[in-house]
Amino acid sequence: MWTISWQLPAGLLVYATVGTGLSIVIGRRLVKMHFLQYQKEADFRYSLIRVRDNAESIAFFRGEKSEHRDLVVRFSQVVSNTLRIIGWNRTLGFFTNSYNYVALVLPTLIVGPMYIRGLVEFGVVTQAESAFAQVLMALSVVILQFDNLSAFAAGIKRLGDLWDELDEFDSEDALIETGSQIALDESARRLKISDLTVQIPGGDKTLTRKLSFTLPPGKSVLIMGASGTGKSSLLRTIAGLWQSGEGSIERPKLNSLIFLSQRPYMVQGSLRAQLVYPQSEEGADDQVIKAALEQVNFTEVLDRVDGDLSRTVDWTNILSLGEQQRVSFARIFLRKPVLAFLDEATSSLDEANERELYLGLRGLGISYVSVGHRSTLKEFHDHLIVLNRDGTAEISNLTHDGQTDMPQ
Repeated sequence: MWTISWQLPAGLLVYATVGTGLSIVIGRRLVKMHFLQYQKEADFRYSLIRVRDNAESIAFFRGEKSEHRDLVVRFSQVVSNTLRIIGWNRTLGFFTNSYNYVALVLPTLIVGPMYIRGLVEFGVVTQAESAFAQVLMALSVVILQFDNLSAFAAGIKRLGDLWDELDEFDSEDALIETGSQIALDESARRLKISDLTVQIPGGDKTLTRKLSFTLPPGKSVLIMGASGTGKSSLLRTIAGLWQSGEGSIERPKLNSLIFLSQRPYMVQGSLRAQLVYPQSEEGADDQVIKAALEQVNFTEVLDRVDGDLSRTVDWTNILSLGEQQRVSFARIFLRKPVLAFLDEATSSLDEANERELYLGLRGLGISYVSVGHRSTLKEFHDHLIVLNRDGTAEISNLTHDGQTDMPQ
């Protein structure tokens, strides 16, 4: 093009620069629109999952209409933002097509007068148009791919925001860990708490003050107290999930412990995978698994999979909360940990089944720490810790019939 006329490359650069600038001005709103589209779609999908997971509670409250209205509103937001994207792409398309059509005429406007004056032959005009079009296409990648680039930029922005949030959490965790004065020793075979003060993350509220207690191997302790006194928070601190506070904790390593929550975690997998979680189901002994189900009085779960431990079903919706707690308890009999923590792990069971589970647990000869409200639990524990709202704790020994023996 330069050998034909210096005006060709100069005009091409000016045209491509101006066109790219105008396309950015017109289409930059697409980045924000695509970002909002990802956000609206994610909100809608999360709402669907939330309704599915809480379908029973919604049905009991007769909240179908309310949930339907909420879903319609969220879906309408997705649709309206999609229509805005379509409309803005239409405007950008008008500009892009005009840009391409003008590009067909521009080299002719430059070389045409030269041909009329006899400075170049007719074939040179065709060469100039072809070369101009090829180079312009290479320089117009932003204009031609702006819709895809805007969606890509929106995805990058989402990842950038996520990265920034993770950095902030890492900084907060590092600050909490640096400021924490809780000494953790994972080499012990027993559980020993010395002058432990438990605070919520950030240290805004103190739940337990100067708690000291030693649980010998093979013994058990029941933690009781009014709601909000920090019973579950104490377990989180012992597990290392919370690090705000002071004092010292001696306990076995995490792989020798097991934690059972009030609402068990049900994995998406087979019954075998459910029971051996978090370990791999490869090499698991099916006879041992069936024996564990007998110990928790839940062999009827085998009928729901026709005796096939490899069958995958939606366990969260198939099993009631009480049945899920029995499945969770079976994991203890399979793993036989050194120390087990039970955070109201039998709250949805009747007293007869609860008694059978705790009798089987005592038969394992392991140490365990329970959080609960039922007075019937005292019968299956050796010690009792009652947490008070002022952060103090009352520690006592329990007799075999569940009565308080004497303060420790």
